[in-house]
Amino acid sequence: MIVSLHIVLASISLAVLLLAAYMRGSKRSLYMIYSFLAILLFNLGFLVEISAPVMEVSIIGKQIKYLGLPFISPFVLLFILDYYGYRVTTAKAAALFVVPVLHSLIAITFPWNGLFYLSTAWITDISTPYLKTEKSIIYYIGFFYSYLVTMSILVIALFSSRGKDYATRKQSNLIIASAAIPGMGNAINVLAPLNLPFDPTALLLTTGCTLLAYSFLRLNLFQIAPIAREQIIENIRDAFVLVDRHKCFIDANAAAKKLFPQLAHAMIGIPIDDIGDLPFPDGQDNMNNRSFEITDESGALRYYTISKTIIYRQHEFICNCLMIYDVTESKKLLDHVSNLAERDTLTGLINRGTLFSRGERLFQEIASAGGDMSALMIDVDHFKKINDTYGHQIGDEVLTIIAQKLYGRFRSTDIFARYGGEEFCALLPGTDEISAIQIAHELCKITECIDWEENKLPVLGITISIGIAAYVAEYHDTLDTLIGCADTALYAAKDAGRNTICNHNRIIHMGQLRLFG
Repeated sequence: MIVSLHIVLASISLAVLLLAAYMRGSKRSLYMIYSFLAILLFNLGFLVEISAPVMEVSIIGKQIKYLGLPFISPFVLLFILDYYGYRVTTAKAAALFVVPVLHSLIAITFPWNGLFYLSTAWITDISTPYLKTEKSIIYYIGFFYSYLVTMSILVIALFSSRGKDYATRKQSNLIIASAAIPGMGNAINVLAPLNLPFDPTALLLTTGCTLLAYSFLRLNLFQIAPIAREQIIENIRDAFVLVDRHKCFIDANAAAKKLFPQLAHAMIGIPIDDIGDLPFPDGQDNMNNRSFEITDESGALRYYTISKTIIYRQHEFICNCLMIYDVTESKKLLDHVSNLAERDTLTGLINRGTLFSRGERLFQEIASAGGDMSALMIDVDHFKKINDTYGHQIGDEVLTIIAQKLYGRFRSTDIFARYGGEEFCALLPGTDEISAIQIAHELCKITECIDWEENKLPVLGITISIGIAAYVAEYHDTLDTLIGCADTALYAAKDAGRNTICNHNRIIHMGQLRLFG
């Protein structure tokens, strides 16, 4: 019965070792492979020892045991240190193995050195013969060193899991249990024997080994370590939310809980829809590149976008990872670049290209609805003379001031642009011919009333000429046609002596009506 039990234990140890080797993906999992290998050697040695027909074979079993036993706790400690993010130099790691190596060497050579056991006796007067030993001080030094390392594992796991999330604490508890169970059992067996018919150390070590195997199988201990989550996911600037395949909340990092305070109090497993006021209803559908806005505590409007990654395990969909990125600065930069592309750098008005792109949409709306629309072409009179007399810098200032003054007259629904050089163009939706003429008069008056001395410019008496074209469906089939008619009227206004308003059928000079064409 006892032999059969230890065959099972050795088989479990071998299976876990092979599984860990198969799943190895990092240095920390390599530490665990070494631990599982040491446990396997111990179990195999113990199996040989208890099934030995003669004393010599039992001694070989003990030697195999001590090829593994002294190294189990140091390798587990290295795993734990790396797992929780503690840096261990090669020299310090090597120092951990000084005592285990000496302990192992003395143990596997004890029949010849007489240092590990003070005496040995082969007991045959029971059903299962065994090797009875009297332990030396060297044995106890190795024993206490192993338990000092084991206690270090427990302390580190307890300390490092304080204040952490549920997943981290759960993993830490499994680590603590996997180290404490065999450690306490073996300590009792060595220091206060229970006179059991077998040594429970192999059973308890295999139990601990199985717990760790469960950890990386069920909790992804190797692939998703708490320290990685703590140092990377918790500290990244972007919000991170996990939603399972049943659309239930799993986890969120600090950034997500700050952005959505309700997540800080959300229970794991609650449907994401029940949390309320989140920009990702259903947790899964149509999430990629979805955008939303939030006003932060300072009252500033910030912009975010969501990216969804589907998480699979062995080709099985298990959850969605939602990353919420703050794109406020990117959007501002994009808006700035877009603004530079759309606007005239001198006057700040939209440029000719933007005039036609926006104006085309407006024209189509007016044409479809059968409404009114007028186009104004505006030119600064004798502008070349201003440049020639005062220089281009003064000319630029004049254009900028005129643009600002005229812009203030238009509505938010109007489109006012710098057309090129000293020319401007305005598109006025809902404005018929009579209203357009009235607006043109106002623009001329605004220009004449500019106080150039107040603007510290040496120019006087600057005027503008304006060409008007009111939309008529049978004549204006495109925006180009409408603006072209206004441009023709502008040239007529300039030919008529400037400081003049002209539409496509008439010339109006400061209130005096003259027919044109």
